[in-house]
Amino acid sequence: MELYIIHYKRGTLESAIKSTQLTQPTQPTQPTPLPPLNRLLGDNHLYLDYPSTEREESNKSEIVNVAFVCVGEKSLNLIEREMKTMLYHRSVPVHVYIIGDEPCFQVVSTALKHWKAYGCNATLYRWERYKEEVEWIPNTHYSGIYGSLKMIMANILPTNVKQLILLDTDLIFNACISQLWQHFSNFTQDQLFAVSKEMSPWYSVSDNWPAKNRRGFNTGVLLLHLERMRERDWDAIWKSEIVRPLQGHPKLILGDQDIFNVVAKERPKVIYELPCAWNVQWRHDRIHCLEPEISSELKIMHFNEPVKDVPDSMRTKEFVELMNFVDNMNPPK
Repeated sequence: MELYIIHYKRGTLESAIKSTQLTQPTQPTQPTPLPPLNRLLGDNHLYLDYPSTEREESNKSEIVNVAFVCVGEKSLNLIEREMKTMLYHRSVPVHVYIIGDEPCFQVVSTALKHWKAYGCNATLYRWERYKEEVEWIPNTHYSGIYGSLKMIMANILPTNVKQLILLDTDLIFNACISQLWQHFSNFTQDQLFAVSKEMSPWYSVSDNWPAKNRRGFNTGVLLLHLERMRERDWDAIWKSEIVRPLQGHPKLILGDQDIFNVVAKERPKVIYELPCAWNVQWRHDRIHCLEPEISSELKIMHFNEPVKDVPDSMRTKEFVELMNFVDNMNPPK
């Protein structure tokens, strides 16, 4: 298996305080200088490591596992923005898994270094090695084959990764990712994944893919209990559930989202519903959310539209201001 890893020592981050726009962490204590980089070349992987001290190892918090499917030039600016905001709010160690290509991995590893993300790691799994497992899925979604890789995370990642937050690359964080990770503790024994409602009326159209309560779910933010998925043969579950719908819908329109939705509809016990605040679907001209109190509790914004580079003249003032704020964000000195 071909992979890259980069690892930084963990620094100190004080508790967060609220502002009217974004939750801003107070300035961390000045980290100690990074030690010389160890670079170990093996037959099939490159390992980059900043070793932790014994004291730091003993004080480590639980590591939050996060994954992105990230391939191609169009994803680079998106994931850079997302990494900025995730690290801006981060108060726990994070291991970032990239199922994608080297340019995306370089953006992530550069962000970890720039934001002095001590205690964080990044690993690259080359997407081409797994495409045969999903290229048979008929799909017309703009993400193409890449989105289908979300279905096989339990196969791609090692068995010691038991729980995973799987994210689209077009998100903006407004809370620490540890708060999202804590939802795993609310899972029942039957539940395999967590997801928020789809906020557009897409699945209410009669000719579209089957979805629970005709509303369905949006898979831009997913919590996957990989350990249970492996134990219960997740591959067999989702592959069996899409056979019948594909007889009436020869191709998936929304890719992996259609598959998770038919599983949720046919096997409602396996799904944990996340609050809307963790996936507020925001287009350049409007916000989709079913919960009116979202304005004070917004955790993640999801730019849920195919065209990401909409000109400012077509965007709302709030959208432009937010993007400018994120683009100019820098780590505390």
